Amino acid sequence: MKAWMLALPFAAAGLPLVVFGAKFLKQRVVARWRGLLVEGEVIRCEHHARRENLRIGGIRHGSSTVTPIFKYLTPEGEQLTAKLDHQVRRRLRSERSRLRFPVGAKMLIRIDPDRAAVAYDDSLGWMIVLPSLMIFAGTLATLLALGIFFGAEDSPPAQPPRATSTQDPTP
Repeated sequence: MKAWMLALPFAAAGLPLVVFGAKFLKQRVVARWRGLLVEGEVIRCEHHARRENLRIGGIRHGSSTVTPIFKYLTPEGEQLTAKLDHQVRRRLRSERSRLRFPVGAKMLIRIDPDRAAVAYDDSLGWMIVLPSLMIFAGTLATLLALGIFFGAEDSPPAQPPRATSTQDPTP
C-alpha cells in the first residue's frame, strides 16, 4: 500500500479541524477581548429534535438540543436579539437541564459588536477550550499523516541477506 493512501484520511480529517478550530478560536477571542458583557433574557428556544427519541408508555426518553435566543440592550439603549453560538443538549427527563434556559431567564452573555446577532456563553470552556481541542486534534491528525507519508518507504520488500561463507578463501 502506498504511504500517501494511508496518510490521506488523516490529512483529510486533520486539516479541516485545524482551520475551523482556528476560525472559531479567533472569533471567540475577539468576542472575549472586544465584546460587551450584557445581561440577556431568553425570549425563546429553537428545539432540534433527534430521531432516536423513544416514546415508551407515553414517556419520551432520549435527548434533544436547543438553541436559546436572547434579547438584550446595547449601551446606547437599543434592544437587539441574538442566538447562542452553540446548541445546548437537553435531556428530556432531567429538570436541571430543562431549567437551564427557560423562557424569561436572565444570564450574562458576551456580544461581539461586529456580530451582534450572535451571543456567546461567557464561560471559559465554551469560549476557549472547545476550539483549542479542535486545533489540538487536527494538529495531531495532520502530524500523524505527515509522519506516515514521509516516514514510510515505498520500496519493495527487502530481499533476505545472502548467506556468506565464514571460511577465509586464502590458504
